[in-house]
Amino acid sequence: MITNVGTLTITKDGYLRIQRADGMNNLFCPYSSNQEKNCGDWCPHFGEPEYDEMPEGSDVFAIRGGSIEICNDTIFDGTYLIDNRESII
Repeated sequence: MITNVGTLTITKDGYLRIQRADGMNNLFCPYSSNQEKNCGDWCPHFGEPEYDEMPEGSDVFAIRGGSIEICNDTIFDGTYLIDNRESII
């Protein structure tokens, strides 16, 4: 199932937040034994972000859209996808 959203953000701690009408919101994990655990990269169901192609001539640092797959074959497709995690490379 693909759900279109405005902005997807992965926090520096690896938690997924999505834009809703009332602002940026955390998603709760349906598989966690802790009912308040947020969806994030700690989970094996959390996929790697896939970014849209950059338009030719675009600034390499431009914020662009993309998608991320999480549990139950759910894919969030965002107008903007911002990954705030630090690179380990």
